[in-house]
Amino acid sequence: EDERFGVSFPNYYRTTEEFMAGIEKRSDLRLISAEEKVVSCPYREQFVDGKTNMSPEEYAKWMVPTTKTWSHSTFKAGLRSSRTDEEKETILDQFWSNYEDLVAKAPEKHGMDYVHSYLV
Repeated sequence: EDERFGVSFPNYYRTTEEFMAGIEKRSDLRLISAEEKVVSCPYREQFVDGKTNMSPEEYAKWMVPTTKTWSHSTFKAGLRSSRTDEEKETILDQFWSNYEDLVAKAPEKHGMDYVHSYLV
């Protein structure tokens, strides 16, 4: 349980108002428009649209590494320091395998959408 609570992703996402405030502080810049849009996960979109010719299992093996690349080290850091590096990697190998299985069961529910702020 302590390991589960030991994982923390220190991310902060600015609001549109915060982006605008930064521009408004600059007299040499003029804000014409500001909007947020959700950009759907291209991996999931291609799979759902049938453009990949992949099975659900193949999709899972293709998509999961896109999450793993930026989160693996954070999950690893959340494991007890008394564990060896080998133990940690074994645990995480099982974790990623479990996630692949979940994705393969319902691939249309797994992807990484992004929210982008567009300032002109």
